[in-house]
Amino acid sequence: MARRTKAASLPHILQWNVRSLRARHVELACLIEDGRLPFDVLALQETNVEPSSLRLPGYLGYAGDTRCTSPGCHSSPCLDPGHQQQGPRSAVYVRAGLPHVVMDLSDAVSGPLEACAVTVRMGATDTTVVSIYIPPGVNWATPLLTPVLSRIGPRALVCGDFNAHSREWDCRTTSRAGRILMEATLRAGLGLLKPPSPTFVTLRHSSTLDLAFTTPGIRYEYRKPADTWGSDHFPLFLTPTSRRPQEDRTYAVISWPEFRVRSKEIPPGQSFLDHVATCAREATTLVRVPASSPVPDLRLLNIRANRRRQERIALNTSLPADWTAYRRIDAACRRHARRRHRQSWTRVCSSIQRSSHSGKAWRLLKALVHPEIPRRPILAIAIARAISIEDLAELMADQFNPPGGSVSSPPPALPTPRTPAAPPGVLAHVVAQCYAAITAHELQAVLDRPRKRTAPGADGISHQMLRNLDTPERTRLLEAFNAIWGSATLPEDWPTAVVVPVLKPRKSSRLPSSYKPVSLTSAACKTMEAIALFRLTWIARAPFPPPPTRPPLPISVDIRSCSRRRIPVAALQQTAATLLQESLGGHLQVYTDGSVLPATGQAAAACVAPALGAALSCRLRFPANSTAAELAGLQLAADLLLLLPGQQPAVILTDSRAALQLLRQHQPRQHTVANLTARLMAIQDAGRPVSLQWLPSHVGITGNEAADQLAGAAHTNGSPVYSKVTQLDFARPALRQAVRALHPDPRVASGVRFMRVPDCLPRRERTLLLRLRTGCSWTQARLHGHDRAPSSACSFCGADETLGHLLCACPNLEAARRDMTAGYRNLGLPSYSDQDLLHPERSQTEAFRLLLEFLQSTGLATRL
Repeated sequence: MARRTKAASLPHILQWNVRSLRARHVELACLIEDGRLPFDVLALQETNVEPSSLRLPGYLGYAGDTRCTSPGCHSSPCLDPGHQQQGPRSAVYVRAGLPHVVMDLSDAVSGPLEACAVTVRMGATDTTVVSIYIPPGVNWATPLLTPVLSRIGPRALVCGDFNAHSREWDCRTTSRAGRILMEATLRAGLGLLKPPSPTFVTLRHSSTLDLAFTTPGIRYEYRKPADTWGSDHFPLFLTPTSRRPQEDRTYAVISWPEFRVRSKEIPPGQSFLDHVATCAREATTLVRVPASSPVPDLRLLNIRANRRRQERIALNTSLPADWTAYRRIDAACRRHARRRHRQSWTRVCSSIQRSSHSGKAWRLLKALVHPEIPRRPILAIAIARAISIEDLAELMADQFNPPGGSVSSPPPALPTPRTPAAPPGVLAHVVAQCYAAITAHELQAVLDRPRKRTAPGADGISHQMLRNLDTPERTRLLEAFNAIWGSATLPEDWPTAVVVPVLKPRKSSRLPSSYKPVSLTSAACKTMEAIALFRLTWIARAPFPPPPTRPPLPISVDIRSCSRRRIPVAALQQTAATLLQESLGGHLQVYTDGSVLPATGQAAAACVAPALGAALSCRLRFPANSTAAELAGLQLAADLLLLLPGQQPAVILTDSRAALQLLRQHQPRQHTVANLTARLMAIQDAGRPVSLQWLPSHVGITGNEAADQLAGAAHTNGSPVYSKVTQLDFARPALRQAVRALHPDPRVASGVRFMRVPDCLPRRERTLLLRLRTGCSWTQARLHGHDRAPSSACSFCGADETLGHLLCACPNLEAARRDMTAGYRNLGLPSYSDQDLLHPERSQTEAFRLLLEFLQSTGLATRL
């Protein structure tokens, strides 16, 4: 986790008339990503774009309500359809991690005035930043600014482009707008921050138009860079006179090996759960790193330096040629920034494509679609009401739990529907679940759930801490849980929760009623709750699977870490044979296997017991995948063991890890798996120990090969149809196959894997290959079909010019084609049709390079 050090009491502000933010957006975003803009607030003018449609990384943008360009209109917002509207010209961008609230100025601005105000909190101090823009050539009076300046509060900074001239800020003359501006600011008690002159430059003249005014007690310093960053106004840096502390981030990292070592010895008199929290704190290392310090883009910095140098020359000489050179360098700077922006987006897309799960893609889509909100929106209430964090906590506590509220009576019991009588012995199991001690496998099943990261509660224990306990410490944790279970008394920390207010969707962040409470309780409490919930779920389910307190079946899904990718087949066969003779020699060995026809999806299964000479086979009545077929084979093995007398230990051997993983689930969801688990446990209750073992397939094991042959023959030898595999459990693969059959590409519809174009090729070449593979090439035949060519004849030989003709048959291209087909043959790939050339089965990069060389040498790359 990361924490930010306490910032200064005044924000650092960038004031700038950007002259169209869309033109400067990419370069500004690159500077922010490189850490070159260490500002808390960006007060921008002449943005001409909505902040919601053009975001800056790490900032939240807000704009004024004025959109009307009619000089006589005084409405805000203007709703007259006859008036021309435009994008907002005043905006304020606030750093996303900074608590802030937007001021409503819709009834205070009018006429040509555009204003946007945001109150930010730095430490314990609130400061209002106002961005104002008044277009040039507009006659306005003091009452235009008075409503805005009367709302800014005791600590405020008003900055913007006022288009007013006065000798007070080093202009040559004093205009009427300058006198009115000075009068309005003096009435409001604001002081002028004299900017470095000039702030506005053109080919003909320069002036000071960008100003800032502050309330008493706020001290800022102006600083101006050497160039305008491509605009006609200089960006102005407003920094507090007090030195700003170094911003850094503190990362807390837990060393799990050290945590496990410390947790082995419990001090006398300390409970085990308190000991876990103490060990986590002692094994935590705090690391502080500077914030906003990425690797800079040296090329962008060099272009900006050249632009700054050329602008200085143009300002000194005022020659049109020097200004033209400056604009060319500025255009080159924008092109490089856009290129870098595209490359960064390409890297993001590539990382999503390489990701093994789709969570990152969904998070990115959520960030693109949903509007941005502050990271801590609850602080907007404290800023709007000018209260402290402690008062805000009391306010939200009263909101979530009103004082003096009456305790509501419990709701009436719902009517219980009549249920059939439970099978014999089930009622005794139900009663036992309410009093039986928690078992080790129940705790293991809860700790092994996929969800690893959870927020800790009041005791500071997270789910990840419990997962990192070794086996002896897990035994102590189990003893602590059973002590709580037996005493029916919860620890003091468990009923206490850390309440986090979460903003409701599409609600105002200023209202306490817009938040809902989220309670963070102890992870140990939630672990024990999950164990109890497993038992309640078992009681509510019907038909009843084996109870959770019962030990699971012994299932092994590997053999000494054997892998077909790393170990030769002969070594696999020897390892499997050793296991069968030494470890499983005294067991009744039952081999199972499944078979699925790829064309129709018909599934069959078989089981073989070589020592008894017994075998069973069956067919499924619905198309299924290989896992369903393997489960059917395991069901046949259970049928065979139920028919055999005796108590000799039995082992069921299968080559399907997927089926064994389903059987290892603590509470299986599929009816087929639950039924199979119950039947195997019934065999154990009858006195025959049963275990399941994975074996590698097709390595020469006699029983496995016999089961495989019998399962393949079950498709045609009239084997009976099996009914103990439920079709609903495997409806998803059938639905996926039905949807895939509707795909317009016959290769994908037939189940052939679609190979993507390699990412290592340049973008232009990848685009060309994608167009050719999707049939979007502009051959003469396609142009003629769209009435864009008089004939479909080939320009080389006169035949119909299709893509297959150009790639494989045109005699005028035979010389270049010969080199390409020879390269395909060297790679072991066919080259008889255009599909062979465009969809190679392997060595895609080398094959596509040969195809691209052919297209470039014949000129088809530009034609098609």
